[in-house]
This record gives sequence, structure tokens and C-alpha cells, in this order.
Amino acid sequence: MMFELEVQFEKGSLDSALAEIFRGEIMVRPSLMSSEEEGLRIGVSRPDEVIRLVESSAAFLWAPRCSYQITSVPNGTISVFAWASDFVVIDQVFHSLARLDVLFGFACAEDERKHRNWISRRMKYGVHEGWVGRDFRKYLPGLYWLTVIPRGMQEALGLHVSHLTQVAEEALLQGEKNWLLRLYENPLEWENAATHIDEWCFNTAGCFSKRAANEALGLSTNFIEASQVFAEWR
Repeated sequence: MMFELEVQFEKGSLDSALAEIFRGEIMVRPSLMSSEEEGLRIGVSRPDEVIRLVESSAAFLWAPRCSYQITSVPNGTISVFAWASDFVVIDQVFHSLARLDVLFGFACAEDERKHRNWISRRMKYGVHEGWVGRDFRKYLPGLYWLTVIPRGMQEALGLHVSHLTQVAEEALLQGEKNWLLRLYENPLEWENAATHIDEWCFNTAGCFSKRAANEALGLSTNFIEASQVFAEWR
């Protein structure tokens, strides 16, 4: 089982995000990098060595106990994605990044993310599947084991703090700017809470629920219609 995180930043915050990653303990501090996941890995010790790769496409970084993919997204933002086999490591990295000026972020078991944001349907031409509900500029993509929601996003979407504390075991406001939610202590507990969280997402205005996307995909009859569903709910 792998555990993962993704935190989104404005492009201007790339320096801060990289500085935080390279400031971490040696077990989560990158020592190797490449422009491709299966490409040639070279040594790295400073954030500025990574910036050139990110600006051109993406940078893959490897630390002793976790890996990173840092991507410049077409919408002008930066995505920091990390994965590890130990959720304690992901917890540590996530909390360090969540202190910064983020746009949105989450951490969870890989199966929880797929449950929350992946839809699939077998069509005559094959299986049509993919990620949905990930556009944090349109809505809250969901709630996960760990979720960081900027206060500005929370207020813009009309998400009252009382709504968040209904489902979160812990809800803390960090530095008066980011809400940091922990839904359960152990990320492997997600299946026990899945139905409750699914209902919360469906019934909460401003939050994405894949129920509507699944229904739309179920009504599609060909490749073009199915593709339109994914375009609408990306």
C-alpha cells in the first residue's frame, strides 16, 4: 500500500515549497533528481537545481524514504506530489508544506483518492475511466485523511467551520490562513468512514461529489459523450 499527498501552489510559491522540502530531515530530503520518472538520476542538494526542470516540464526527486514529482501545471499553478510506503513520512511532509501559502492539498492512502475522484465505465469500445473533481478553483475536490483548505477558499465556497468539524477528528487553523483537517488518525481507516464522507461531500454545497459525474457517465452512449463528461467534471 502506498500513501500519497498533493499540494497545489501559485507559481510564485515554487521557491518556498522547494525550500521547505530541502529543509526536511535527511530521510525526506531529496538527494537525486531527473526530468523523467524512469530517466537518468543525478545528484541534487539545492532547490535552485530543481527549478529549471520544473519550469520546463517536471522534476522527479528521490529521498531515502519518499519520492516527489513537482509539476508546472498549464493553469499556472505548481503541483507537489509525493508518495511513500510509510504514512508517517507522508504526514510529516504534508504538515511542513501545509504551513505555506497553499491553494489546496490532501494526503491519503492511494485507494482513498481513487474512491473519491476516479470514475470508470465499460463502453462498447473499451473502458472509459479517469480522474474527476480535481479542479480546486471550481470546488473543494473532497475531504481526505489529511486536507488543507486555505481560509480564503473556505470562505469563498461558503464552507462554515461547523460543517468541517462535523466530519474531522481534528480541525486546526494554522497561522490564521489554512484550515488543516485530520479525518482519522490512521489513513487505513478511510473505508470505515467512506459512506459518511461520501454523503457529506454530496450534501455540502461547494464540495465535489463524484455521484453526479458517475450518473452522467452512465448516460453516455459513445466516446464523445463520455469524453465530455470528463471535460465537464475534470
